[in-house]
Amino acid sequence: MHELPDINKAMRKLFDSYGGKEKFFETTKKRLAEFNARWDQDIGAMGRVLRSHLIVEYYMTAYLQMANPNLGPLDDARIGFAQKVDLLGNHDAQITTLIPGIQRLNTVRNRLAHNLSVSVTQDDVNSFKSVGIYWAMRQESEKGHQKLGTEPLDIYDHFAQYTASTFHHASSDDSTHWREAFSME
Repeated sequence: MHELPDINKAMRKLFDSYGGKEKFFETTKKRLAEFNARWDQDIGAMGRVLRSHLIVEYYMTAYLQMANPNLGPLDDARIGFAQKVDLLGNHDAQITTLIPGIQRLNTVRNRLAHNLSVSVTQDDVNSFKSVGIYWAMRQESEKGHQKLGTEPLDIYDHFAQYTASTFHHASSDDSTHWREAFSME
């Protein structure tokens, strides 16, 4: 069994290694503040980004399984979000138009994963706006009585909702109606 060192001796040694007790507490206080700044972030915003990404991936996977039954279970293949986007191909015009926005959803989620902070930029919003069918439907919704949020995170969230819903419809039994309506022929 491993014995613990004498705590007083260990603390003196630790304080000395920092150049004194005051330097030790100054350093640890700063480190704790940095940690707490990450920990105390807006978890609602983080949750929205993660929820959006997960739900889009869930329905994208269902769509890919329906569109490519010979692939086998994608969950068993352990492929990532970006690889699933690559599998979408261009055989369904409605889905193909969403790809740039789907890629941007992943970029925002990856930014969160690597920086531990939520940021949806104007460039991100512009990517979602560039998906013509999405932006046209959003504008039509706003002409009615539906008021949609205008903050970048709101647009991120709404694009994800639209995309997941599109995958959901495209993988349903009546999906041929949608594919025929949006075919390029």
